[in-house]
Amino acid sequence: MKNTYFKITDLYEIDNKTITLKKININQKILKCEIPIDYIPEEYEGLESYFHYGITDKPDKKEETKTYPSDLKGMWGVICQNELTVLDINKDKGFLSLYDFNAIYINLKVEKLSKNEYLLKYASLASQEDYYKENLRITDEEISKDKVIGKLILQKNGKAELQWIGLYNMKKQKLEFVGNDFLLIKENGGKTPLILEQCH
Repeated sequence: MKNTYFKITDLYEIDNKTITLKKININQKILKCEIPIDYIPEEYEGLESYFHYGITDKPDKKEETKTYPSDLKGMWGVICQNELTVLDINKDKGFLSLYDFNAIYINLKVEKLSKNEYLLKYASLASQEDYYKENLRITDEEISKDKVIGKLILQKNGKAELQWIGLYNMKKQKLEFVGNDFLLIKENGGKTPLILEQCH
């Protein structure tokens, strides 16, 4: 990719990472600085200066998130007394009640992101009852098994925050089971993020 010039106000359109910027001042001296894309200091606001940067990677290359094998074991839920709607994790595998209509349960793949953060991915359909044909259903091969569907963040008090994203339907090219279509959000009165109790 050729070197490109951007106005400072155009930087928000670049990938969300820190890049090295070069500003050529009126004396033709090159000044280098690093600015996170999601943070523009106030002193740069309104400047019409152009910044020059070079990209060595191909523009369509995606940076993969580094993860580790999960060591997490436990159960969490909005209402622990309702054992059918808990998030159950056993190391790198998990089980989750996804949707009350059609009683959809899914298997999860769990990956460790940091000391207290875990990524959830769709592994497979565990069970599905066709009670209501007009409601959401899962066709296993249409759901991405690579995209993250949620992040579980453990808290010091034993609770966990579940940042739910939803399942990505590759055929429809959209997220499904978001909002109140996800059972735990529905149980939580539609409020997010979800703060789950640890169930014993």
